[in-house]
Amino acid sequence: MPAPSPAATLRALPASVLCLTGTAEGRGRVGSHVGTGLAAGAFRPVVDRVLEGLESMPQAHRHLESNAHLGKTEVTVNH
Repeated sequence: MPAPSPAATLRALPASVLCLTGTAEGRGRVGSHVGTGLAAGAFRPVVDRVLEGLESMPQAHRHLESNAHLGKTEVTVNH
């Protein structure tokens, strides 16, 4: 069985455990891979919840501080 690709490995790891260690050359290769993936749209953020308006900022902060989120918390503001 072939080893999984770096992209598959990155997708399988939650961001909280992803840590770049090793040689400068290895970190450069990973950085290049991630940069290419971001530019191609292959990596997408996980959005836990979307809140509306600046008045929801305290709720957003409470949610983030609770560590109950499994992705990004987004606050949209109409202007």
